[in-house]
Amino acid sequence: MVYFGFYFNVKNILPVNKDPNLEFLRKFGIGLVSGTIASIINIPFDVAKSRIQGPQPVPGEIKYRTCLKTMATVYKEEGFLALYKGLIPKIMRLGPGGAVMLLVYEYVYSWLQDTADHK
Repeated sequence: MVYFGFYFNVKNILPVNKDPNLEFLRKFGIGLVSGTIASIINIPFDVAKSRIQGPQPVPGEIKYRTCLKTMATVYKEEGFLALYKGLIPKIMRLGPGGAVMLLVYEYVYSWLQDTADHK
């Protein structure tokens, strides 16, 4: 929701560049920011998922059951920053990865439209 919503709304607000290289950089930058913001919003849920799926702290006792309760437990026991463990590697992977994915989408979509128009 954040990833695509941010990208397509910001892309429509920022002026299009006539220079193809600058237009490429504009789209890449918007995609990079989209992937970064989406990662920041998503990572607490990812931390909770990992805690639920991983080994429980006490064998035989289920401490982490649901997403929101797990996030609350992590926050109470380990602090706010524990909900953002692994954020930097995730941003380093998903920021550029998100930008590349949206660029591929944009250019393939444009190519398909041009191809359909010529038939």
